[in-house]
Amino acid sequence: MIVEIDKELEDVFPRYLRNREDDMMKIQAALEKKDFETLRQIGHKLAGNASGYGLLDLGEMARELERSAGDRQFDKCRLVSSQMKAYLADLKPKFV
Repeated sequence: MIVEIDKELEDVFPRYLRNREDDMMKIQAALEKKDFETLRQIGHKLAGNASGYGLLDLGEMARELERSAGDRQFDKCRLVSSQMKAYLADLKPKFV
């Protein structure tokens, strides 16, 4: 999926994506432990920074992860984390 990203972010975007990969590993570990607080915190952080990089869909998914973790809805957290992982794997940035 092609997402338009501000050209000014081109140099920092690869690092941003690497950090999201780290987040996805932390999310997986938190899911294995049913650590809802860690899931909520990661969702909150990601919801806050994704829109700044033009990744509005990722931000929405992160907000859903935050809400679901806050409500201790394990299956929903797992589903949203899978959607986030697929989104990041399919992401094709186009710098404009």
